[in-house]
Amino acid sequence: MTGNGGEAGGQGGSGSGQKGGGQKGLTTTHLTIIAIAAILVIVAAVLISFGKGSTTQPPVTVPGTGTTTQVVTGQRTIDPSKIVVPTTITVSKTGIYVRVQYMGAYTGFYEADGSVHKIWTSGDRLFTVENSSQIINVSVQKTDRSAKQPLTVEIWKDGRMLRNSSTTALFGQVNLSATV
Repeated sequence: MTGNGGEAGGQGGSGSGQKGGGQKGLTTTHLTIIAIAAILVIVAAVLISFGKGSTTQPPVTVPGTGTTTQVVTGQRTIDPSKIVVPTTITVSKTGIYVRVQYMGAYTGFYEADGSVHKIWTSGDRLFTVENSSQIINVSVQKTDRSAKQPLTVEIWKDGRMLRNSSTTALFGQVNLSATV
């Protein structure tokens, strides 16, 4: 078979895959070099972008505690004024209350004197029970899979805790009753 330049048989060409012996196309070697260079550019860009902002911040005093702590960030700077310190709920010395404490979301109800009040919220909450003179029933359940955080339910009357119960189970539920 007779070839014309670098066709089959390797006649007349450099054997590098070029057609016609000219410089009209990119060789496999050129394409490999371009691909490697592109990959190196992408990797360098990613490494540079991850390296930005890695700093150790000056010590921060947490409001209300007087505690100073060092804030180390990998990517972002934390603005100390944006740190929210949860407030503590104080139960009044008069009245009847249901207190639910859980960092995640929960749902349920409390019932007093035949009146049912639905609960669907999160965090540490205090619910005022109006005009109850009998039994209070409470049922609250976690809406997530957290087994690390306890769900705690308390029934209070005139500043004194009557009953309390907790669970750390996945989707854990607390059922509680008290005579007030």
